[in-house]
Amino acid sequence: MKKIILFIFVIIAAAAFQSRAAVELGNDGYFYTALEPYGQWIELNDGVTAWQPDFIGTNWAPYTLGRWEWTADGWYWNSDEPFGYITYHYGRWYNDDYYGWIWVPDDQWAPAWVEWRYDDNYVGWAPLSPYGVFTIGVGLHFTHEYHAPYGYWNFVAYNHFCDRNVYNYYAAPSYRYRIYNETKFRTDYDYSNGRVINRGVGYDVVRERSGRPIKTREIVRVTNPQDAIRNTDRNVIKTYIATRQDITRNNVRDIDFKRSDRRTTLETSNVNLGERNSVTNNNVTREIQTPVITRTADQNRQQQNVQRQQQQRQNINQQNRQRQQQVNQQNIQRQQVRQNSNQQQRQQVNQQNTPRQQQVQQRQRADQQPRVRQQVEQKQQRTEQKSDNKDNGRERK
Repeated sequence: MKKIILFIFVIIAAAAFQSRAAVELGNDGYFYTALEPYGQWIELNDGVTAWQPDFIGTNWAPYTLGRWEWTADGWYWNSDEPFGYITYHYGRWYNDDYYGWIWVPDDQWAPAWVEWRYDDNYVGWAPLSPYGVFTIGVGLHFTHEYHAPYGYWNFVAYNHFCDRNVYNYYAAPSYRYRIYNETKFRTDYDYSNGRVINRGVGYDVVRERSGRPIKTREIVRVTNPQDAIRNTDRNVIKTYIATRQDITRNNVRDIDFKRSDRRTTLETSNVNLGERNSVTNNNVTREIQTPVITRTADQNRQQQNVQRQQQQRQNINQQNRQRQQQVNQQNIQRQQVRQNSNQQQRQQVNQQNTPRQQQVQQRQRADQQPRVRQQVEQKQQRTEQKSDNKDNGRERK
């Protein structure tokens, strides 16, 4: 009996060790098992899964608790949260009207998936939405029109941008709208040596405007996620390199994927991240085996989306130009009508004023005739008087 109990204990211990090793080394569905203790997984429309964090405040937002580090791959968000080594370097964030902040997984690494804004005084960032897709040779583009509201942005003065406790210096919410309107939008994603580069606001810009030296940190890529979690070397950043299997649901067990009757505000049909490998039938989620979409297929689809968006923008621009031409023609016609109307009014006024002017001129001439006669008579009298004076002078002599 003791041997049987011991045998069972050995089997349980081995299974626990294998489960722990799978979590530490990464395995099929690692993202699901690693994030499950810190939140819940939900299933959205069109087979898109998302993760919703727990134990967060009402004012919490992604890319808030941490600090910025400059690396060879650009600005790296070094998070203070236990799930940050995954959610801030893979996937995208979206603030849903029903669920709140949710994270959509993806297997493409970046030092940070954010958008940038800046001016002479402030630099700001906001989480990149699931509509933002990076494609090699194309760069960052969007599958759906979306603008992060000003409330999603963190703004900080340049001299505090690289502070360890940068969250202590965020601009107050009451100032975000003004700063948002005064700053310029910027994204600077690139690809080099098999990695996505996020330079955002340039290193030289931050260094010059902050007036402080900025240290370049080294990034070390590790395949064991525990090496990234337990990193104690402050001079080196250890980041976990995931694989496509980390976001594969086919072999995920003991994870409760919740689904609500409320539709998400996320346009899931325009989300090209991750893997859609589940369907729902009668409110019961079941696993189905689907081939993993290769990155080449993703690139082709994304390229088609880009071309479609460019064509839509061209059509919109052409329509805008046609509308503008119509408006210009209407303005010209209105201006001509106004000029003709003004000219007619002036002619009518002139016609009305002509008899009056003639009457005035006649009165003026009638008034001038007596004065002219009087002046002529006075002149004759003076002439006669002068002549009489001359004659009298001769007689006296």
